[in-house]
Amino acid sequence: MPRLVALLCLLLAAPLASAQEADWQPPEPKPGTFDWVRMNSGEWLGGEILGLRDDDLDFDSDELDEL
Repeated sequence: MPRLVALLCLLLAAPLASAQEADWQPPEPKPGTFDWVRMNSGEWLGGEILGLRDDDLDFDSDELDEL
């Protein structure tokens, strides 16, 4: 959980993406592909949503591991 807090602080402190990047949308979901999560910074993370409980999201991605 501390890694998630540190990651979110880092992402929130990052400058906003350019207008072109901000317009990007994830591809239409297909069976067996990524779940997409959009961060407050406008960035998209692809991975697998493991669960959601009491406003806590469990998410796993290849680059960030389990958050």
